[in-house]
Amino acid sequence: MIEPKKSLGQNFLHDSHIVQKIKNALDIQPTDQLLEIGPGLGALTKVLLPEFNRYVAIEVDPRCIEQLLPLQEQHSYFQPILGDFLSIDLSPWKRFTKVVGNLPYHIATPIMERIATCLEPKKIVCMFASGTADRFIADTASVHYSSASILMQSFFTMKEVCTVQRGSFFPPPKITSKVISFEPKNVPIASTLLFTKFVQKIFSYRRKTLYNAIKNSFSLQVAEYLQSHIDISMQKRPEVVSREEYQELFLRYQESQK
Repeated sequence: MIEPKKSLGQNFLHDSHIVQKIKNALDIQPTDQLLEIGPGLGALTKVLLPEFNRYVAIEVDPRCIEQLLPLQEQHSYFQPILGDFLSIDLSPWKRFTKVVGNLPYHIATPIMERIATCLEPKKIVCMFASGTADRFIADTASVHYSSASILMQSFFTMKEVCTVQRGSFFPPPKITSKVISFEPKNVPIASTLLFTKFVQKIFSYRRKTLYNAIKNSFSLQVAEYLQSHIDISMQKRPEVVSREEYQELFLRYQESQK
């Protein structure tokens, strides 16, 4: 067993029951090709490998790559690749049908954003800190509702698979985790990404009125234009504005820039 690195957010999964739940959630088909993010010591990899005919695992820790190399002797189609998922060229695996991963908690959102914008899988099953998972699936009425909720719900249809207790990992993290399955929506990537960046700017002033948040994020002129062209109360706070309302705001914002 290698010593987990806190700097890499390493908590190695060792619970076979959770592995089986993740496997079931992937809904594996005979022609599927799998991309795994952060395989670590291979708890998922060893179980999933026999189910696929192409399998790529991207891992940032060379010590973990060494642990995975012997699996190639049994499965010649297995490719463990040393690299950072956030910066590596993902184009060779763009059309892999499934993505799986026990994601480092501190970079889970940018990883999901990169999946949404660079890959075209049919299904993604990943594990997150419970708080992150709750933000992803939160609706407007939830205390967990955030710009991350809008980002994820713009790109994906999501479903909670299971909760994972601390003891399922080595070392045990300080918090529980959740497994979420994602199915990508058929949306235009570029405009959807612009929309989510628009929301993130306004959400950075979540405690201000919508009017002041837009004024601070863009300009007084934009705030005045939106106030006169929409039926949404500009006295709302950004944290209670629904995704549909943000979409209307974004459309009017684009009009104001012409």
